[in-house]
Amino acid sequence: MTNFKNRQVAFINRKRLEIKNVIKDSNDNMEALLVDVFRNEGSITEEGSSLEAQKLNDKLNLLEFLYQVLFAPYFTTLAGNITLNWTQEVGNLNAHTFTITFNHARFFAKLSFSNNHITGDVTNNIDNLEVKIDETEILNNFLGGIGNTCQLNFFIEFYTDSAFKNYLNKIKGTVNYTFTTSPPSV
Repeated sequence: MTNFKNRQVAFINRKRLEIKNVIKDSNDNMEALLVDVFRNEGSITEEGSSLEAQKLNDKLNLLEFLYQVLFAPYFTTLAGNITLNWTQEVGNLNAHTFTITFNHARFFAKLSFSNNHITGDVTNNIDNLEVKIDETEILNNFLGGIGNTCQLNFFIEFYTDSAFKNYLNKIKGTVNYTFTTSPPSV
């Protein structure tokens, strides 16, 4: 990747004006000057770019990141949507941890849930994300009917920053949950 550098000079904004023509009014007072402007920055310690290097580097890094996220296969442990199949065991909460490894890009993630029956957490590492999905006691104690199933959705939301302000995309995950308990008969 290109690494832009700031231009380092003794006087970054100093210019030299070379007068080409003096325009005077009828009373011989100076009305305007026609000049050429040249850099007069003094000694140059780094040619660099006259643009801010950090901003250019940030933009190019973001473009590289977006390319990797949108066009390159960056998941090495899973692809597409995530499906977990759990069976209810009253008193024993289900949990599943998986790792999403990515290449040539760093991003951050957090979880969101469509209900309060599952929960979880994401550990954001330099080259991977560790995602843990947990069954809650609310779900574990629910009397859903033997053999009945439900789908519980969660989302892994991806961001370009650790403050979770620059949203990028999300992957949907589903827990297919099979009940083994029935409500009491009336």
